[in-house]
Amino acid sequence: LVFSLLATDTPPFKQFTLLMQEVPVLKQAFRVAFTKFSLALGFFYAIFFALGTAAILQSVYRFLQGKKQTAIRILIIVIMTASIIYFSLPVFTGNFIYSRIRTNIPSQYFQMFEFFKQQDKTERIANLPQGWNWGWTVYNWGYTGSGFLWYGIEQPIMDRAFDVWGKSNEAYFWELSHIIYSENYSALPDLFEKYHISWVILDKNVVPYLNAKSALYTNNIDAYLSSSPDFTLSKEF
Repeated sequence: LVFSLLATDTPPFKQFTLLMQEVPVLKQAFRVAFTKFSLALGFFYAIFFALGTAAILQSVYRFLQGKKQTAIRILIIVIMTASIIYFSLPVFTGNFIYSRIRTNIPSQYFQMFEFFKQQDKTERIANLPQGWNWGWTVYNWGYTGSGFLWYGIEQPIMDRAFDVWGKSNEAYFWELSHIIYSENYSALPDLFEKYHISWVILDKNVVPYLNAKSALYTNNIDAYLSSSPDFTLSKEF
């Protein structure tokens, strides 16, 4: 059952997948089947591998006796163990993540992580520009996703990834968006004071989402921050 839900491009399961995706709710819920069912499939593989090995060993015990039985059982265990090691070997040679989906993060980000390690861990950070309202961010060096800064920075970051799907949480994003797109940048200090924000990260590597209808106004924000007496440039990477 779990395999059939993962084999979305293998006949006849492919046809079932296409039929299921005709229902909008199911299409949305199972748009990436691997993230939903791969752990369950791995769990069942482990169980059935163990049961299968035990069944083979019991068969040897039933039909063979003496030294021959012991030798065959040891041989089976060695073969099974060697098979696991062989098929798992790529994991231990730096290939746990497929090379074609691995992205090298520019060194400037790690310099920034080190910088914030020396700062107060309770101070909030506003990251600009804020991209697509769905919470996805696109970088010109190859990464697209919900973000990664919080894996290297302990301070709380006011990112869209943490407030989507809740009307009571989205106020900051929409207030910030209104200021940026109305070019009313003089309202930024009041907004940051309202939400107790101490730092601003302006990342010029962030670019508009491919289907977004508006620009990010990065240059305008940069010009304002550089000229405003309310902001001080602490570090540039």
